[in-house]
Amino acid sequence: MKTIFTSLDVAAAVLELQQLVGMRVIQVYDVDSKTYLFKLHRGEEKCVLLMESGARFHTTSFDWPKNVSPSGFTMKLRKHVKNKRVDSIQQLGTDRIVIVKFGSGEATYNVVLELFNRGNILLADHSLTILNVLRPHTEGDRFKFAVKETYPVDRARTADDNLKADKLKDILFPTDEESKKKISGQKLHKALLPFVDYGTHLLEHALIDAGFSKNTKLGSEFKEDDLEALASSLEKADGIFKNVATVVNKGFIITKREKRVDQEDLVTYLEFHPFLFKHLENGSYIETDSFNAAVDEFFSKLESQKIELKALNLEKEAMNKVDKIKENQKSRMVELASKQEVDRKKAELIMCNCDIVEHALNAVRMLIVSQMSWASIGEAIKEAQNLDDPVAKMVKKLNLEINHITLSLTDPYDEGEAPPTLVDVNLDLSAHANAKLYYDNKKNAALKEKKTLESQGKAIKSAEKKAKQTLKEIHTMTAITKARKTCWFEKFLWFISSENYLVIGGRDVQQNELIVKRYMTQGDIYVHADLHGASSIVIKNPSGKPVPPKTLSEAGTMAVSYSAGWQVNVLCPAWWVYHHQVSKTAPAGEYLTPGSFMIRGTKNYLAPTQLALGFGFLFRLEESSVDRHKGERCVRNSDETDMQIKAEDEKESEELVISDGEDEPEVKTPDKLDALPEIEEDDGGGQSEDIVYPDTELDLKPLVIKEHQEHESQIARVTPNVLPAKIANSSKLRNKNQKNETEVQKSEEESDEEDGLPQKPGQQQSQLKRGQKSKLKKIKGKYKDQDDEDKQLRMAILQSAGKRKEPKRAKKKGKGDPNASNKGSNQPKPKKPMVKLQQPAVAAGDVAEDDADQDQEVQVTADVDIVNYFTGQPHPEDELLYALPVVAPYNTLLSYKFKVKMLPGTAKRSKAAHAAVLTFTRGKEVSQHEKDLMKNVDDHLLVRNFPGKVKMVTNVQKKK
Repeated sequence: MKTIFTSLDVAAAVLELQQLVGMRVIQVYDVDSKTYLFKLHRGEEKCVLLMESGARFHTTSFDWPKNVSPSGFTMKLRKHVKNKRVDSIQQLGTDRIVIVKFGSGEATYNVVLELFNRGNILLADHSLTILNVLRPHTEGDRFKFAVKETYPVDRARTADDNLKADKLKDILFPTDEESKKKISGQKLHKALLPFVDYGTHLLEHALIDAGFSKNTKLGSEFKEDDLEALASSLEKADGIFKNVATVVNKGFIITKREKRVDQEDLVTYLEFHPFLFKHLENGSYIETDSFNAAVDEFFSKLESQKIELKALNLEKEAMNKVDKIKENQKSRMVELASKQEVDRKKAELIMCNCDIVEHALNAVRMLIVSQMSWASIGEAIKEAQNLDDPVAKMVKKLNLEINHITLSLTDPYDEGEAPPTLVDVNLDLSAHANAKLYYDNKKNAALKEKKTLESQGKAIKSAEKKAKQTLKEIHTMTAITKARKTCWFEKFLWFISSENYLVIGGRDVQQNELIVKRYMTQGDIYVHADLHGASSIVIKNPSGKPVPPKTLSEAGTMAVSYSAGWQVNVLCPAWWVYHHQVSKTAPAGEYLTPGSFMIRGTKNYLAPTQLALGFGFLFRLEESSVDRHKGERCVRNSDETDMQIKAEDEKESEELVISDGEDEPEVKTPDKLDALPEIEEDDGGGQSEDIVYPDTELDLKPLVIKEHQEHESQIARVTPNVLPAKIANSSKLRNKNQKNETEVQKSEEESDEEDGLPQKPGQQQSQLKRGQKSKLKKIKGKYKDQDDEDKQLRMAILQSAGKRKEPKRAKKKGKGDPNASNKGSNQPKPKKPMVKLQQPAVAAGDVAEDDADQDQEVQVTADVDIVNYFTGQPHPEDELLYALPVVAPYNTLLSYKFKVKMLPGTAKRSKAAHAAVLTFTRGKEVSQHEKDLMKNVDDHLLVRNFPGKVKMVTNVQKKK
């Protein structure tokens, strides 16, 4: 299949693209690392010029996918070429080099496209000094392609004189011996190709026109007398090349038709040409109005046709298996029938020669009984044969190691001259017994033939059924592959929060840098964890409204999980800041390494949650099914969330994947956080009744803890390799720890009354369930130092009003109480104003500054609405296009149809992922289409976002 331009193609394309001269560049985009789009316009006329390094260039009318994040080379092209007019497009000599000139005078910039070898694209100024290069390299000691070097124009090939007969003679019939040996027996086409300016197809056309073929060999098939005819034909080929470069021609797409299993024709594109050559005239082809249209059509369907061809090959392979089974069954029947005939004939020959066979058996037995060696027995038989002994002449071979001899028998009643038949007989059996043995073999073969005939239909039907299933899977896979479009966020760590916020994170230092500089825009939230190797997490918030606490908590869990904490099973605090607090500008005299950022102002800490992720599947919805899932992921009140978590906790846990023989490390869940005082000291408050303690794990409701700092301008540094740090105690907590025991006891009594905890002896207690008393004790001990001021502050951050009752603690505060004037009155304490963490209006360009190269550090307006086309709860009537594996905090996946909990463990990622997919596909409620979509996900996509070695646990409903 042809995918690269020849010199003839370049000449035809340059001529047709002269219509672009005078058009202005609106924008430059990159499709991938080698393909670039130049959007042009002139008045109301618009078009797009496509350049692919090392392959092609043409205008296109198709909508090619553009990279969401422009590359550095694209930004350089935009800087110098944008808003400039196309001044000229020309081919350099007759080589596969194109120079597109933008602008005029000293403001001219040249884009040089090379279409040979590995290809290249260069940006040069008016003097052809290279400003940027896509692929810097050197060619020996002569040419160097790098910035500030001059592009060597003289390296391009130029048009040579026509190959006359004399020159052809020197090329094809050299006089020196070394050249003779080198070219001897070589094909004519290969010998001439380095000396012509056009491609292989035009040369083949010239050879056919001269009466030769592509495979004509020098010497034996081509001689010196044929030089004149060849020279004349090559002169015509030069005329065709010049005509293509000067006159606009039609385009031709060479096609191939193949029959599919369903007898439909599959038309595939093989080649594209600006001229219909002689060796292609008899084949199938599509004619277009211009060469540019032919190229655009060819490459636009190239990928889809590759998918179709792959499916066709798989279909043929599946049907070949059925044909092989049919052939095997047929050959087996023939073999059994022939075996019956042979055994019958041998048995009849033994019976017809019964006496002589018996004499032969007795003679050999006598020799064996006389204790002669096997070699002596053979010599004795040969001597008897020389004496014309008729019995000895029958013995042709001795197989004494298996106690057999081979006799040559003929039918005495056959009047014809049929050749003798070799028959093996057993020395332990008589002649009649040997004949019976052959009759028994014939009978067994007949039974096998009957059974084979009976099972033949079943085997073929089973093979055809499997083939049909395979064909169905192939069609499904083809449809999925065609519909599958990679989303921009898939290159990062990502998930969609339970409240429909897209959360992305960096896989490495470079992606951390990229996310903050290009993808974090105004309104977004930056999340990080105080642990080694933590990823930079960004919550995309295009609406600019405050992000709900649940989403913040989920992003914090993601930040902690994708760090060293997953391997060592240690929890650590995570915190969040607004986008304008993150900067790449270091203090004077300091330098920030890649992936490191400065955090200015207050950091808002999140309460630690369980180190548990989930693995599940999202399904891409077709446009008509999107409305059915509106409001599926939205902000819900705490009661709904608690009920959902409680229902999940009531299920039994079953481990899916057993580790590979290593001991499971102990997971330090929040139940065991007593050994981590740095986390416990500043753990968030909130009302105790909002905290749920399941039997197996502690699942704290996400609480946002605002860090109290003495100076708002205090600077904190975020790096990708932060050592584990303690959460600093606030001054209020340190003061509270110094209270005397009497005040603490009073606070405990009042908190017992307020929160409904068990009272002292003598007071009425409510009936508690088993295990609840110890859990409530934990709550009381944990929040004993919390006063109403702290509670209201945290509730304000949570945007919760809390209990609507007068805090009793306010009556016993003393002089330090700011509301002491209300002491003793029956009026409720004035409600403290809710704290709203408003986001200042900061320009998007103020985020993540980098003075090194401002033109490459632009932010990207990413498509966030794409998340609405994905669902974790597919309906039976939905039209699903493909499945997308997702790794997210487990609480995020509670509503998903297919999910499994993921904990730190020792099982390998691929083993765990395949076990999870197998569990999903074996479910009772899964549809066949959902099975197909999940099975057709590539293995590397399944495990791409796993944080490391894991243990998979699935929750099943308890039996009642």
